[in-house]
This record gives sequence, C-alpha cells and structure tokens, in this order.
Amino acid sequence: MYVDVQHFLMAVGQAINKIDNVQKYLPEEHRAGKVLFVIITDGLENSSEEFSYNDIREMIEAKKKCGWEFLFLGANIDAGREAEKIGIDRDRSVTYENDSKGVSLNYKTVSKAVSKVTKSRKCNIDLDEDWAEDIAEYHEKQQKSR
Repeated sequence: MYVDVQHFLMAVGQAINKIDNVQKYLPEEHRAGKVLFVIITDGLENSSEEFSYNDIREMIEAKKKCGWEFLFLGANIDAGREAEKIGIDRDRSVTYENDSKGVSLNYKTVSKAVSKVTKSRKCNIDLDEDWAEDIAEYHEKQQKSR
C-alpha cells in the first residue's frame, strides 16, 4: 500500500485500521496467519489531524499483542527514536540513506524479511537481530564520508 509520506501518522493509522478491517471481515480460513507491517518514511512532516503519536503507539502495541510485527525504516531522522515514539522497538528500526543505493538496500532487506516470514511454519514472526545490518552499514559509511 502506498501512502503519502508527508502525512505519516495519518497514513500509519489508516493502514493499521484498513488491514485490521480486512482481517476482521475475511472468512477465518482466508485471514493472514502473520502480519509484517513495514513503515518506510523520508522523515518529513509528521502531522495528522486524525491520529496523534499516542494514538499510533496504542494501536501498534495492541497489534503487537495479536502477533503483528512492525519494522520502521526512516531517512533524515533518528529512526530508533522515532520508532520508539510510536511503540516500535529500536531493534526493529533502522536509519537509511535516502539515495538510490540506500533505497535499493531497503527493498532488498524488506524482501528478505518477507521471504523469511512466509517460509517459516511458525505462527510468530522471528527475524534475525541483524535483519537491517546492510542498511545500517551503508548509512554509517555515507555519514563518515560527509
């Protein structure tokens, strides 16, 4: 689902509600056994008239209790701090470089995470601790070269 990154809080809140409603109204045999919710933002303007940081944090914490896993990838911000504001653990966040290689690494990393989740027979989502290592290394390298 594509969302306008300039309305980050609204986009996250609406996406959680939409996925929750789809799950709720599907016949049980068609419901997703696992939900991996990935947020990628360029870190720009986070205003919303519909949802506050607290609203989003409460929604995410409730969904985590239902087994949802959340990943947060952010450019131009401290992704760990921003993720924590909305209830996502720091180890499930990474700051990326908003350039062609950085964005490419994002999609490769998310693709690997999705593949691991879908191949696993476990009901819970079990990602490695180093799931975002390539992204973090590239970001650090770019920061040092500036």
